[in-house]
Amino acid sequence: MPTKDRTTSIEIATENYILSTNPVLYIPLYELDGGSFMSKDAYGHLATVTGATWGSQGRTFVDASLDKVVVPDTASLDITGDLTLEVWVKFSSLPAGNRFLINKWESNSSDKAYMLLTTSSQISFLIRNAANDAEVEADSVVGALVIDTWYHIVGVHSGNTMYIYKNAVQDVNTGTIGTGRVSANELRLGNYVTTSGLGGLIGEVRIYNRALSAVELLHNHLATRWRYQ
Repeated sequence: MPTKDRTTSIEIATENYILSTNPVLYIPLYELDGGSFMSKDAYGHLATVTGATWGSQGRTFVDASLDKVVVPDTASLDITGDLTLEVWVKFSSLPAGNRFLINKWESNSSDKAYMLLTTSSQISFLIRNAANDAEVEADSVVGALVIDTWYHIVGVHSGNTMYIYKNAVQDVNTGTIGTGRVSANELRLGNYVTTSGLGGLIGEVRIYNRALSAVELLHNHLATRWRYQ
């Protein structure tokens, strides 16, 4: 069988598997080109792109610009309980500052909900507590990230505990959280408000309104990593 046909079969099987896990947001950026597109989940979110050039493995976010992918606020993304944020990312640069992956978080007000980001040495997952408006943060201790390497990075809020996974390996957990805040802000990929958020590529993003188990995350990792080798 021709390689193209085999690859197409793998792609279809991968997408069918991911859709079977019922994400509330599924954006395979390697597939969706153009200045706007609909997400591949059951909700059909309309995403718009500024910059963030399309390529066969995803969208490239240039560190010196305001490249971003934006999804408008909807009730399905206002997740206050269990939550999973999942992204495939490859960095082309890793300066000391923050590299923003997924965020529904406004810097100039208390209207904050959740965010997943990295620095050159750690992964951070943040949630805003609705009861006391406190910022709860989990920080990984995996050591320095490196450029030109694909990472599967996940933040999970389960009950009162936050977890971070890198390449399906649990790195850290912390608590207590309680109920998260609702934010009217748009959801941003690869960018944070008015500052550049990422130097590198994002391959795909998934958000769930439940806490995926370690076994489920391993399955997601194994099902999708073939694209990022």
